Amino acid sequence: MSAGSSLLSVAAAVARVWETVRPLPEVEVPAGAAVGLTLAEDLAWPSHLPSLDVSAMDGVALHSAAGGEEAVLEVAGTTCAGEPPGPPLSPGQCRRIMTGAPLPPGADAVQRVERTAPAGEGRVRLLAAVRPWENVRRVGSERRAGARALERGARLGPVHAGLLALLGRASVRVIRRPRVTVAATGDELVGAGEGAAPWQVPNSNGPLLAALVRSWGAEVLEAGILPDRGPELREAITGASRRSDLILLSGGVSRGDLDLVTGALPAAGLNPIFHGVAVKPGKPILFASSRDGRVHAFGLPGNPLSALVGCVLFAWPALERLAGRPHPPAALQARLAEPLARGSGEREELRPARLSVLPGGGWQVAVLHAASSADLGAVARAGALVHLPPRCSPLPAGAAVAIIPLPGASQEPLPLPTD
Repeated sequence: MSAGSSLLSVAAAVARVWETVRPLPEVEVPAGAAVGLTLAEDLAWPSHLPSLDVSAMDGVALHSAAGGEEAVLEVAGTTCAGEPPGPPLSPGQCRRIMTGAPLPPGADAVQRVERTAPAGEGRVRLLAAVRPWENVRRVGSERRAGARALERGARLGPVHAGLLALLGRASVRVIRRPRVTVAATGDELVGAGEGAAPWQVPNSNGPLLAALVRSWGAEVLEAGILPDRGPELREAITGASRRSDLILLSGGVSRGDLDLVTGALPAAGLNPIFHGVAVKPGKPILFASSRDGRVHAFGLPGNPLSALVGCVLFAWPALERLAGRPHPPAALQARLAEPLARGSGEREELRPARLSVLPGGGWQVAVLHAASSADLGAVARAGALVHLPPRCSPLPAGAAVAIIPLPGASQEPLPLPTD
């Protein structure tokens, strides 16, 4: 497989993924389980907010016409938040009131407690005049009944959990959470802690891909390590197809005698959409889909950096599409902390980089050196991937580059470029 006209660009491959994958069905879930999912309905405010005129301060509620400086008023009880407004005020009366409590009938202002003083048994003196509606949150001043609270397609976050409670919603309609099976292939692989012999390789891709997928809000079904045997691969992929929306396999997608994923996917009913992208690392990536469009799969290269790049570039958009997002993830822009030598040639290139925030705002990156696409140690310090175009010329410090921040990206301090 060579970098040529037969290979898709990254943008063209992402477009193929986006066209092939369809959003998952809508489901009703408890509001507390909706964080990270896409809202599948419009939500409106069921009532005014506040629903009554309420106090914005601790103090006394009164009618402003009687609220001149040095006025002395009779204190007619106390109203706390969560209590009804109580009986109307008579002329010359006020009522002690707490923040968030409803104003009693006959009151149109609140004088804060710091501007009052005792004036004998059951009476209070105002130390400053009060204006109409001072220190009052008026009914409907924040939201009006029937106004749009959230639109269909919104990604629900932690703040929305509180908003759903405020709207009185115990459950909400969302796009179902994607289910993803993750597996690594290869007879050379052993599980973590199993004591790899010198000729064996610990399975790092499985945990790496599972963690990435979880960070994007999907449910992960880990299938462990699959052997380099066609019938067993086919059986495992067929089983994963019954319970998954997306399958992520690492290894076995190039052209060697034991690269069996390429044949096992169609044998399990998942037909290739593309095989090979003009990107470094990760050129042999394979994307396949079932005939009914219900299940999709990525065969990722076995080297960890290649698997990471393929997952970020292509599996992430697939998950966004499954989750009902309106468009694929977009690259951001950053400034280089140091000069960068030319790119690798005819292919687009992704390089791991440290990430920091510039003092004046914006991102800055310092590209890390990876000895090979198996060098996961270099990637461990990365907060982003720098995306370079084909035939990229050398770039000076301060040049703008496209970046894809990694989930949980650390922001390390970086020295500013010097003149």
